[in-house]
This record gives sequence, structure tokens and C-alpha cells, in this order.
Amino acid sequence: MLVTLSAAAAVLASACGQGGSPAGATGIGTPSSAGTPSSLPLSRGYLEIGTYRTDVFRPAFTIDIPVSSTWGTYGETGRRVMIGDQEGFFGFLALTAASGQAPTATAFVHTLRAQPGLDVDAVAHPPFAGLPAVRVEVLTADGPSRIEYGGQRLGLPRRGHAQLWFVEVGAAPVMIVLASPATKFRSFSRDALQALDTVQFQAG
Repeated sequence: MLVTLSAAAAVLASACGQGGSPAGATGIGTPSSAGTPSSLPLSRGYLEIGTYRTDVFRPAFTIDIPVSSTWGTYGETGRRVMIGDQEGFFGFLALTAASGQAPTATAFVHTLRAQPGLDVDAVAHPPFAGLPAVRVEVLTADGPSRIEYGGQRLGLPRRGHAQLWFVEVGAAPVMIVLASPATKFRSFSRDALQALDTVQFQAG
């Protein structure tokens, strides 16, 4: 059954704070590869199968949507990209210094452990897009769950399951999130991880 874009938008809005593991070996590519004719802009709307690029978000990256789905996006800003539908969402958030403290992997994990409504289930260190990373597995309670870190505010599903990565692309720290209700996490994450496994960050 086709999911309306408004339903996908509601999930993405929640993620924006309004209401397996990827280990791609591609690493950091060259800036020109983000704008090749074979890639499409991450514009607002549904995403078909294909390769997409960010034109505004930094650090720039490309990502393949390898499966036919009902995923949609609000588009991109300089600090946030979110993709998803009513089953869940995944996205990229550029982090900045807050209260004079630069984002670090250690502080990231500490913040997640201290967030109300979050249960940190596991911490691991698989690479993300060929770069060193920290991955944190969290479960959420039956109430509103929100992460505030690095100048970003991120809402998570109630009674949800999420994987969050901290990765530094050159000097740019990025948080990647994959989240859905716990009952739908296995099926949603299977397809979402296929897409995340194709991410290639661009140098410069």
C-alpha cells in the first residue's frame, strides 16, 4: 500500500525535533564526483532508485537509494538531511561546538547515556563510509525521546530502536542516525543500511 508523502513528512518532522552496520570502503572522494550527471539532487519529495548528491549539506556526500521504496525527504539544509517514511528514517546532522566544547566521540557517547528516555544498549567501533566511527545502539521509552548534541536537536520514535554513528569527515564531525519503532526496526533497517553502506563523503 502506497504511503502518502504527508505520512513520511510526519515522521521526518518528528526526527527534526518538531513534535548490521554500514562499513563502506569508499572513504572520502573528490568534490567533482558529487556533481556528476549520473547523480540526482536530494530535492523535496519521493526518492526513486538512483544515486543522489547533496548540494548544500556539508560535508557533501553521495548516497545510493538501492531499493524501490516510499522514502521521501524534505530536501537538505547546510546542516541536516533526513530520508524516510512512516516506517522510520535515517539522516545526517552536521555537528558544531556548543558551550565552547567541540564535538568528540567520547562526549557523544556520554551525552547519549545521560539523555532521559534513552537506554544505551551497545557501543561499537565499526567504520562508516570507510572512516573511523563510533556506533551507539539505543532503545527509547514510551515517552518523548530527544537527543540534543553538537547544536542539533533530534526526536526519536516512542518505543523505538535507533543506531547512531559519530564520524569525523576531515575536521567536520557528523552524526548519522537510523531510527524506527522497535517493531519495525528489523525490516526498515535492512533496506536503510543498504543505502547507508553506499555513502561516499566528498573532500573539500
